Amino acid sequence: MNVDPVVLLYDYVGLGLILAFPSGVRYRNQAAGHACWKFEIEGVLVPLPLGEEQVPLRAIEDHFDSGWECLDEDAADAVDHILAAANLDFVTVDRERLSESYEAWVHVRINSLDPDRHPELFRGLSPDHGVLTWPNSD
Repeated sequence: MNVDPVVLLYDYVGLGLILAFPSGVRYRNQAAGHACWKFEIEGVLVPLPLGEEQVPLRAIEDHFDSGWECLDEDAADAVDHILAAANLDFVTVDRERLSESYEAWVHVRINSLDPDRHPELFRGLSPDHGVLTWPNSD
């Protein structure tokens, strides 16, 4: 039996973008606040540039309150606003997958990268979707 390797992100500290990509490696994280559900996706993990203060990560963590409900439009708007303010506006919440998105596991669309602002962030990849993940608040 051939099983894909799985990378556990339970102790990952940062804001990560998992690009959906047939890499043969799956990434799993705990999400949905106190529900502590585990989700996984095959792809490539890209740690997003946050700066020393990690303002975008702190803003996203502050927005969620350990609830296990899926994202609604207001939460999606808040995540999009935080990402845009951090110059990460090439990532936007996938509104068609809100019912599958939770605190610490948000399905996103990858829009075109501005080569002046994001030079070679994912060199050789042309992703169009993935998951935004960060430490679960449980």
